[in-house]
Amino acid sequence: MKLYHATISNRVDSILKKGLLVDSGYKNYDYSNKCICLTNNAVVAESFVSNADNITDDDFENESVVVLSIDLDYLEKQYLYNDTNIIADEGDVEYFEYRKNIPPEAIQEEYEASFWRSTCK
Repeated sequence: MKLYHATISNRVDSILKKGLLVDSGYKNYDYSNKCICLTNNAVVAESFVSNADNITDDDFENESVVVLSIDLDYLEKQYLYNDTNIIADEGDVEYFEYRKNIPPEAIQEEYEASFWRSTCK
């Protein structure tokens, strides 16, 4: 099974070399715990970046959104929690926090998408 995480394109090379790091210094939302946010839906992961609190339009100049897949076989399940910041009933969409670094061998680039920002915040 795969989960998804998205980021800005200029961060992908580092992520593929070092993995996703809990203490990387990048957070999409002010309220998020020290964790890596994941979902079972790639389009939802993409929207997290496009609508993030701490990413400005300037951050996206000449950049795009990249969706990464995470192979669950590489994760330690005791560090995987339901995301405590999202309360939603969206059918089959699930939200998770992973409270440990994710190794590079667990990560694969899925696709790159143009940046868009919702005007409904």
